[in-house]
Amino acid sequence: MLVWSAAVAALAAAPRQAFRQGARGTVAGGRACLAAMSAAGFVDQTIEVGGQQAKVRRFVEADVGMTFKKDSLNDKLFAQPWPPEWPFPPRAFARQDESDDDDFYATPRFVYHIDEGGSALAAPPARLEKPTELFCVQCAQELASRRLRSACQFSRAQRVRAAFPLVSGAVRALTNYYKDNIPPGSAILDICSSWVSHYPENFPSTMPRIAGSGMNLFELQANSQLSELTVGDLNKRPALEFADASFDVVTCVVSVDYLNDPLSVFREVRRVLKPGGKFILSQSNRCFPTKAISMWLGMDDLQHCLVIAAYFHYVTGFAPAQAYDVSPTGPHTNDPLFIVEATKL
Repeated sequence: MLVWSAAVAALAAAPRQAFRQGARGTVAGGRACLAAMSAAGFVDQTIEVGGQQAKVRRFVEADVGMTFKKDSLNDKLFAQPWPPEWPFPPRAFARQDESDDDDFYATPRFVYHIDEGGSALAAPPARLEKPTELFCVQCAQELASRRLRSACQFSRAQRVRAAFPLVSGAVRALTNYYKDNIPPGSAILDICSSWVSHYPENFPSTMPRIAGSGMNLFELQANSQLSELTVGDLNKRPALEFADASFDVVTCVVSVDYLNDPLSVFREVRRVLKPGGKFILSQSNRCFPTKAISMWLGMDDLQHCLVIAAYFHYVTGFAPAQAYDVSPTGPHTNDPLFIVEATKL
């Protein structure tokens, strides 16, 4: 049984690890290649980004033989009371790379960060003629050592296809969770958003408002589910440009581990939520290690969930957090997926 313990506190206090591994928006010209849609559950598109064209592959809802669970983790995580005081020292939120986040996120990443197939880039950086041609240089630098090391021998079309093998379990699990747990008519805000928000395909027609807040304008403009967007760095200015009590649901996908002042961000989320509104955070086992907070890197999946629940507890104004393992089963289900959520009181 995992409980809040001296071991978890020690991980929070540990110095960061050293790693060797290396405005409103619309899609400006993308057209879905409908012939590419198949039982595999994806569609190839070409979108215009900053005057350049980028080839992307989007997962779409389809029956691909996966099943989705919702197993409560509350007994494992919350058996003991919380420490009376905030247990995380400032160094727990230090990062290996403290350079300006604007520089790190300047190049758009048209990838799925929670499935290996969607995160891997087939071509090494030297083969990319344009930053947007095959997604992004930074992802290639961090991931080229993991797979397809000799991909430069492939044609450009082969590299694009190889960059997205059919691995989509965690992505589909998250979409399924949203479908089952966000009621129609909800006003939604996606923070730390990107070119996909993982919402079901019908959400733009069943939800009155889907706002997005993120770091990269090009990524947000490519997100066809957003009705509005704002660009900002929550680590520089932990503020959301929305009125009080504006949203029924706020979502955050595999990004809480990058926040160096999470309590301020959670307070802002609480402010923009309506009473009874819900903050849903999803987390897997992947990150950009140089930008993740130091304590995150030494923890396992359940400890990550415990940390997120701690943020809810110490910010106050939320009901006790609920944690779930929603990892999929079936073909192409490599990555786990966990949900931690709480309701505004």
